[in-house]
Amino acid sequence: MSKTVVIRADASSQIGSGHIMRCLALADELKMRGAKVIFISREILPVLKEKIIQSGHMLRLLPPPSQPGRNKGFTYAHWLSEETEIDARQTLGVIRELGDVNWLVVDHYGIDARWERIIKENVERLMVIDDMADRCHECDVLLDQTFNRQKKDYIKLVPLNCNLLLGSKYALLRPEFAQWRKKILKERQSRNGIYKILINFGSFDKFFLVKKVTKLLINEFNDVELYVVKGCQSERRLNVEEFFSNKRVHLYDFNVNMASLMAKVDLAVGAGGVTSWERCALGLPSIIVTLAKNQKQIVNSLILQEAAFQISLFDGDFSQKLVKYIWYLRNNKIKYLKMVKNSAAICDGKGAIRVAKLLIGGTCCHAKGT
Repeated sequence: MSKTVVIRADASSQIGSGHIMRCLALADELKMRGAKVIFISREILPVLKEKIIQSGHMLRLLPPPSQPGRNKGFTYAHWLSEETEIDARQTLGVIRELGDVNWLVVDHYGIDARWERIIKENVERLMVIDDMADRCHECDVLLDQTFNRQKKDYIKLVPLNCNLLLGSKYALLRPEFAQWRKKILKERQSRNGIYKILINFGSFDKFFLVKKVTKLLINEFNDVELYVVKGCQSERRLNVEEFFSNKRVHLYDFNVNMASLMAKVDLAVGAGGVTSWERCALGLPSIIVTLAKNQKQIVNSLILQEAAFQISLFDGDFSQKLVKYIWYLRNNKIKYLKMVKNSAAICDGKGAIRVAKLLIGGTCCHAKGT
């Protein structure tokens, strides 16, 4: 008999797309193992709604919030746009309609133990996905895919019998990253320089960094090709025609096959969220632009591992630093190859397989090794 897994996650201009995207990677792996997956969302970007449905999963939408923005108590409590108890009760209503639910997976910075206690007795088991280690959870399993995350970070925040899945070994990536990995890591050793650069600032580029960085690199480097991923904003808003007509700029939609795109390029410039683990799986060195507090732990771990450089958008010399780092790596192949090796050591791309096996077991066509 197939297992039923419910995933509670949102995506919006404030929250971003990372929570839904990593949950989709897990959902696809679960589906390949025979599970039925249902997403429950209150806020969802149209492109992600379409992606969930096209992937063969169900999506149930909660009603618009009656009293938005009233949650307090921890850093991102307000990201749950409805009051905690109301959101939990409405989610519970959907779960009861679905019948027996084997696993509820929660990936939301605005949810904590108060919400989880209302739900927990109505599902067999509950897993929380978190990166923050800043609030209590009432769950059977907690997954934090941050590199070098330690048990001590959560020991006082979860029940004693909670199974902790910690570290980038469990990063939830789509299977194509593991499939590309061996070939690309070998290829990077023989490439002759940095001539192809990926620019990707996620689903909502609120600081218009795609435009700023692309324009800068076109002017500073006359021998590079830029592979640019636009977010969910419209082309009209981004004014892309102004410079994307350049033959050295290749423009991609947000739903591009990111693994194949990362395999083409020699360096990435982007934000420090979930896509960090995608870059690491393919040994892709990166220059990370810090945009949000909730990315701090991820970025710091990559810097300490010498897998990336970091610059702040709010530095007065942002443009100069970005250009300097690119020139440095172009002129220092030993440093570049060290970053390739260090990145690859952080994540192997098989996290979704490991987590799916833990949740429901089963077999699938690409589940070779853990």
